[in-house]
Amino acid sequence: MLFTKILVAYDGSQLSDLALQKAIKLAQWDSKIEIHVIHVGTYRMYLKEYKLAGEMKQSITIPVLEGGEEIILKIKQSLKPLANPWRTYLLKGYPGKVIVRHAEQYHCDLILIGNKGASKWKEWLLGSVSWYVVQHSTVPVLVIKNSKK
Repeated sequence: MLFTKILVAYDGSQLSDLALQKAIKLAQWDSKIEIHVIHVGTYRMYLKEYKLAGEMKQSITIPVLEGGEEIILKIKQSLKPLANPWRTYLLKGYPGKVIVRHAEQYHCDLILIGNKGASKWKEWLLGSVSWYVVQHSTVPVLVIKNSKK
């Protein structure tokens, strides 16, 4: 068996859909191959205002996890027909670090991740999740790229 546990980093994009489909095809080689699909949730910060002694004040921002449950349901629908074992995870944190840590913690031996193709400026300024994973992973990483360039 070439791989025993495949980790798919899923963000809801078309490229993460392709990564999931590729993982499903790979898993069909052997019914013992397990698929882990993780979605690292997005946090939005909200500023809450209140009045104190007649004066408007602002409270500490409140982090709220958005949209993760719907994405997990979509993933489960894709995986449901698969005979192989699979698991889904809704996690929080910096996506690159979370992906690498999950692969290490659960002994995954292949990571599939989409490459959104961020602009060179944005990639230089903010970094790329797929680049981070490739640089820090101790297991092979298959980066799914957009073939329409």
